[in-house]
Amino acid sequence: MFVRTMIFALLVSTPIGAQTQTTTNDASTRAYQKAVESAEAELETIRARIEAEAKELDDKILLANTSAVALAEEEAELRQTLEKLIDDDFDVTGKAQDAERETRSQANQIDALWSELRTQSVDLASRFRESVVHQEFPKLLETIEPIGTAPTEVPSDLEAKIETLLDAYARIVRVAATARTFEGPIQLTFENGRIEPAQILRLGLIGGFYHHAGTGEAGFVHADEETRGQMVGRAAGLTPAQMTSIAAMVGDPGNASTIPFDVTGGAGLASLQAADNVTTWFEKGGKFMWPLLIVAVLAFLIIIERAVMLTLRTRGIQSRIRKLLDLVEAGKIEEAESRAAHSGGAVGRVFHAALVHRNQDRSVMEDAVQEALLHEIPSFQKRLAFIALCAAVAPLMGLLGTVTGMITTFKMVTIFGTSDPRFMAGGISEALITTQGGLYLAIPCLLCRGVLGAVADSALGRLETGAMSSVLAILKHHEGERARAVQVTEEDSELHESDDEAEPERALNAEDANLTQLRMDTVPDAIADRLKARPRAEEGGVEVGS
Repeated sequence: MFVRTMIFALLVSTPIGAQTQTTTNDASTRAYQKAVESAEAELETIRARIEAEAKELDDKILLANTSAVALAEEEAELRQTLEKLIDDDFDVTGKAQDAERETRSQANQIDALWSELRTQSVDLASRFRESVVHQEFPKLLETIEPIGTAPTEVPSDLEAKIETLLDAYARIVRVAATARTFEGPIQLTFENGRIEPAQILRLGLIGGFYHHAGTGEAGFVHADEETRGQMVGRAAGLTPAQMTSIAAMVGDPGNASTIPFDVTGGAGLASLQAADNVTTWFEKGGKFMWPLLIVAVLAFLIIIERAVMLTLRTRGIQSRIRKLLDLVEAGKIEEAESRAAHSGGAVGRVFHAALVHRNQDRSVMEDAVQEALLHEIPSFQKRLAFIALCAAVAPLMGLLGTVTGMITTFKMVTIFGTSDPRFMAGGISEALITTQGGLYLAIPCLLCRGVLGAVADSALGRLETGAMSSVLAILKHHEGERARAVQVTEEDSELHESDDEAEPERALNAEDANLTQLRMDTVPDAIADRLKARPRAEEGGVEVGS
């Protein structure tokens, strides 16, 4: 670069006119040429070095590019490796969680299996401890009793305990396929509960019979509810023929005979014979049965009183109404009024109210009838509302007794637990007795209230219909009298006009005035008003009232 600059300076510093002159100094020319050649050589050297450096630089750039590509590829591979490692980590974590869940599930299943094993062991031992099988084979299930009393932790020999329970079931199944007679102590019901040995027949797992040769007693065998170990003989409810068949079967199981059978060991048959009477049922209901009894007595007395009174009041009511109505329709209103006043009763009072006001307007008579009916309604519907009240209150009182009994039962369950479901069932059944008693009272009260109310409403309806019929009959009778009075008045007017035609005008006027007054006295007010309003006519030059 420096050489180029020097050459350019020399060329510029040489005058243009010197090119046309002849070089006088050859030494200067040669020196100049050498300088040019030297500069060109140096320039070539510099160019070669630059090209070499450029090539070297190109090689380095190529190498760098190659290294960058390799690094990019390596980075991509590392990224892929990292992503694979992350995925593998996720897979490992998920598998670890799945394994943990599976472990917990297996642990829960093992706990549930152990709990079910203990429950089945307790159930099996409890069931057969109260059966004839335990009486015959007292050590049949002793191998599973430790399982039921074992701690709640899962034992290490769980499989062995499962095998033990299955073996116990297998022994029971083998026993169920057999029938056998053996001798054992039982509590005889006919001997005041004395325990004596007797012959016992076991039929598989569902039947047990006994026969005591000394007393001849025979019947069913079951475990005592209190001791749950002592066998009790139950013969209540069996006929002598049935006892004889059982005794024959116990003595010879191969004897083909018909015997009674009860899967409850005789308890079901005995319960049919030992049903609670009314006194026992009432005592089991508790203290809330007394209020129900009081309400029942009151309701019963009122129902009887209402039934008697309504019977007396409604007996023959239709015939009495018909008799009074016939008199009114026949025009014997005074006689009907007298009979209604003396007969009394609801029919007499209602008809008398209508007949007393017979000369009044229709609205007055109808109001009198309605007022009389309003006075009679309380006597027909008296105390019926109290019967309905008893029907509504009785179930509520019974429900209150049930709720109170349930609270007491659950308090006992809290104290003693639920080891014996029969205890809880007995308490609930006794608590429900009050509700049963309330329904026993409410249903008849509702029925009686409906029947008595229907009788009262029917009687009042017949009274109202009869009284309104009498009002219509009275109105028809008045209309007939008015029509006859008008007819008589017109005939009298014509007669007087023909006889007095020659009399003086004053006499005619006086007669006309008398006749008009007679009309006013004999015809109803409405007709009299019409007569007054009619114009006077002139007949034969004489003005008369027509």
